[in-house]
Amino acid sequence: MPTTYRVREGDCFVSIAESHGHFWQTVWYHDGNAELRSQRKDPHLLVPGDIVDIPDLQRQEVAAAADARHKFRRKGVPSKIRIRVLREGEPRRNQPFRLEFDGQTVTGKTTGDGLVEAAIFGTAKKARLLVGTEYDQDIFDLDLGHLEPVTEIRGIKQRLQNLGYDVGEIDGDPAAAEFVTALGEFQAKHELDATGRLDDATKTTLESTYGC
Repeated sequence: MPTTYRVREGDCFVSIAESHGHFWQTVWYHDGNAELRSQRKDPHLLVPGDIVDIPDLQRQEVAAAADARHKFRRKGVPSKIRIRVLREGEPRRNQPFRLEFDGQTVTGKTTGDGLVEAAIFGTAKKARLLVGTEYDQDIFDLDLGHLEPVTEIRGIKQRLQNLGYDVGEIDGDPAAAEFVTALGEFQAKHELDATGRLDDATKTTLESTYGC
């Protein structure tokens, strides 16, 4: 029988599926998650308390000689991290980067749009990203899987904070002074009515600016 899992902070379908021995697509498209799928839209954006149905693992039988040693390798789909790095609104183009997570290190260069792309373990919860040369370097400590949907006040605050705005506490209070100020600053920068109040136009612009 399928089991259920209550989402905790930092979870996404990738980490939940891997911890239960599945590919994330198997869990995301499982019939038992149809309602949650229609509500959340994105497998990487869950809210603590969401309930995920975990399907049973499927048993596979393979014919093999009894008097020989055999090696089986589980096919996997690597997770990817994609981050656009800006400095004062401008992308950090063609800069060396180093991504550290779970004792692993991935190196590369940002794209012309300042984009970092790298394969990463789906179960990784934290990472450190270093962009630039030794004397001109930006360092980011990343909480992976913690981003909530843009429909949640916490999700709005997380995106604004990651874009460099001071939102105060990351909580569900839409009237907090720091959040109202930050929202007004974001609205003004993007030529919206700088009311400091959340509306559909602001949500859409924030989602587009942030990328999700």
